[in-house]
Amino acid sequence: PARRLCESCRVNASDRKARSSARRRSAGICTRCQRPSEVGEVCRLCWFGRRAAYATGDPANGPALARLWLAQGGRCAYTGRPLTPGVNASLDHVVPRARGGPDTLANLVWCCEQVNRAKTDQTREEFLAMCADVLAHHASRNLCANDVSEEKPELPTAAGPIFIGGCA
Repeated sequence: PARRLCESCRVNASDRKARSSARRRSAGICTRCQRPSEVGEVCRLCWFGRRAAYATGDPANGPALARLWLAQGGRCAYTGRPLTPGVNASLDHVVPRARGGPDTLANLVWCCEQVNRAKTDQTREEFLAMCADVLAHHASRNLCANDVSEEKPELPTAAGPIFIGGCA
């Protein structure tokens, strides 16, 4: 059975824990396991554990997510862009939770946060088809980042015209 602490002891224990975590952070030590921290205040192993707890409900899946990271070469499954833990790396449910996709390792891939936000609740196939439609549309209109014509079409609004040029 767990010990019950009085309010004063609970506050003191909380203060000690906060000071200990602050010392570890300032020394570059993982606040969870005391290994050198690599991703913010935690080491990579603890970072993978946190991601696993969120994505699968079980932090014990952290090593499996680390293996998936290595299998993907630390790159986005959709764009091939390099991923950085704690910066732009995100776990994507290939079949989204909203569509009945399971929280299993077989249904997860590492991708860019930006891509994951754009994918929303689409399946991989739906998302890739949408991306192909975007590319085809821009190719058919001959739009690109360097194509800003002098004549820009106007859209009327209550506040005045909005000018539309090439894509940014």
